[in-house]
Amino acid sequence: MNPKTKYEEFVENAERRRIFEQESISFEAAELIATLMKKQGVSRASLAERVDTSKAHITQLLSGSRNMTLHTFADLAFALGHRISFKADELKEEKKPIEVVEMTSDARARMRRLPIPHTERDDRRRINSARAR
Repeated sequence: MNPKTKYEEFVENAERRRIFEQESISFEAAELIATLMKKQGVSRASLAERVDTSKAHITQLLSGSRNMTLHTFADLAFALGHRISFKADELKEEKKPIEVVEMTSDARARMRRLPIPHTERDDRRRINSARAR
């Protein structure tokens, strides 16, 4: 029998798995917008102007330091000439970490700040913090 990976150990706990799923969807949303911007050659300042916000706000959204609402996500995609669509996968399908070939600088910054709880106490602290938002 093969030993479990750190990922498999981490997501065994239901609360940590839930947190992982929250962070994953936020990360994917920011990466999608960053990828669309890169493909179209759109700067943060230009995108900010299109959605009537500041460049700093766009930077915060893409880096993960500010939570992106669904409305904001749709607005950013619309400003880039796209619409967002969703699909839901059953949790029974084990979500393996994605192999990233190329990562934007925003993604690298977000990954560095990604909290990875190591104890039950850390888990409780993270969950309580998420509930307070």
